Amino acid sequence: MKQLTPKQQIVTSQIKGMVEVIVKNLVNTPDCVKIKEGERDATYALYIEVAASEIGKVLGRGGQTIECIRKLCFAVAAKNQFRMIIEVED
Repeated sequence: MKQLTPKQQIVTSQIKGMVEVIVKNLVNTPDCVKIKEGERDATYALYIEVAASEIGKVLGRGGQTIECIRKLCFAVAAKNQFRMIIEVED
């Protein structure tokens, strides 16, 4: 992954916090939510970990909920000249 600028590092931290707040408010067990940062295919990545029984709440019907979360994060990342990936894990 190419090195992020200091501003981009701040933005990634803010995106991570935003995703954490959104996901914790979607599930019944917010203490089980973990957001990990990483890299995939040389791109900044966020991995959302939730309890197996809560995945449906994060994904939403037909994937609509996670798609909205992704679009919002991708728009912020694009405005700051970097790309990102968001994955949900159980």
